[in-house]
Formats: sequence, C-alpha cells, structure tokens
Amino acid sequence: MSAVCLLKKALYRIAISAFLLCAPLAWSDCIAEGEVELARLDRVIDGDTFELSDGRKVRLIGVNTPELQGGSGFPQAHARDAQQFASSFLGTGGLLWLQVGAESKDRHGRWLMHVFDHAGRASLSEALISRGLAFQAVHPPNLAYFECLRQAELAARLSGLGVWQAASFRTSSIAPQSSGFMLLTGQVLKVSRGGSSWWLELEGDLVLRIDLNNQPYFDWNTLQALVGQSIEARGWLVRRDVKPNSGYANWKMDVYHPASIRMRIN
Repeated sequence: MSAVCLLKKALYRIAISAFLLCAPLAWSDCIAEGEVELARLDRVIDGDTFELSDGRKVRLIGVNTPELQGGSGFPQAHARDAQQFASSFLGTGGLLWLQVGAESKDRHGRWLMHVFDHAGRASLSEALISRGLAFQAVHPPNLAYFECLRQAELAARLSGLGVWQAASFRTSSIAPQSSGFMLLTGQVLKVSRGGSSWWLELEGDLVLRIDLNNQPYFDWNTLQALVGQSIEARGWLVRRDVKPNSGYANWKMDVYHPASIRMRIN
C-alpha cells in the first residue's frame, strides 16, 4: 500500500475517532423537526415496515434492515434482531410520531415516513443504524436527516457492529440466486451514457444505473474519474433479462445518490 493510501486511511480513522469521542450518547441529532403527526402502532412487520392502527402501512425512510425472508427463504442475519428492537423501541400499541417524506408513498403503496418515539426525540432510523441493525439507504427526494444517519453508520461500521461484521461482497462472487439489498465491491471498468441513463460497468458482470431524475445529484466528471478504481456500491440487486453473449451485464443495481457509491481505501 502506498504512503498516500496509508495517510488517507489514517486521516479517515482519526476523523471517525473524533466523531466517536464528540458524539452524544443519546440519539439527539435526529430529533424530529417540522410537521409531525401522532399515530398509534398496531404491529411491527419487520425492522423497517410497520402497520398503524388506522390500517396504513409504513416504510421507514433512510434505512434498509435485513429481510426476515431472504432469497434463501430464511431470515437474513440480524433480521429478527432488527424486528425485535423496533418492537421494543416503539412499543406495540403505543403512540409514536410520524413525519411524511417529500415523496410520500412507494411503489407498493406504503407510506414513506420518518418514525420517532412517543416523545418525538428519538429517531428509529438512527437507533437501528447505530446498533448495526440497518444500512443507510438514500433515496431522493427523501433526504431529511441524511447527515445524522450517515454519521451514525460511520460509527457503527468502524465498531464492526451487527451487519458490519460481514457486510460487503465482491462483484465477482454474485450467486445466481442473489437478489435484494446488497453492498458490492469491485473495480469500475467503464462509465458511459446510454439512453437517458448513466452507466457504471463493474467487474463481475454488474452495471450500476443512474436514471435521469437522479443525475442532478451526481457529477459526471467525478463519475468518469472512478474508472480503474475499486468502489463499494449499495442498493437493490436485480437480474436483467439479457440475451447470452449480448455484451450486456446480467446484473443491475440502481443508485440514487452519491452516498450509495463509496471509493474503497484499501
């Protein structure tokens, strides 16, 4: 490893250590701000999905927790822990504060919301991330509390909590049955424009797509500079319907925000 890389790594660790020393013990950075509504919880479906007493289904903004029924049909690591923590944090049948996102519903018709405890002070998203029970998931335009969630994840990651014990996989090791939210690492081979999308081709038969709506969050020159670099990308992995030997990657991951792409230091 070069002296420059060692210096970058050392500075990164110093910055994170400074954050850990200065960060408050409570989840105070993500205190609810703006208009909120009081509601009653009916049940916790999993770590990031809930049902309210009025019948509304809620998808928690800013995080993705492990699935109770993963691609293998069995719970992913820490999925039950996330569900149990959310149940304890909110209290089944108890009151909680909700804040609707700038984009209010997902494609499944669930309400996209920030969720806080009955006092409106503790963010469930931050609490899950702080304990290593969730990854930060950034989906514009729902960017409220982005920075405090990012800091919470940096601390959990440095400490190797929960999902960070074995978080990412090489793009070359994508299994045929793979799907769902993943962290994948690999070298960027090419950055190109195609149709209305921007594409980052990675080793291991994977392509990252940035659609037209999210391109304003990215800088084209910065993306081009990633060619030859090893990066970590997070998002939902899907298998593409492409013809054999077509030259197109078999796997695709949509990325919505620069926070979904992280250059590897080591």
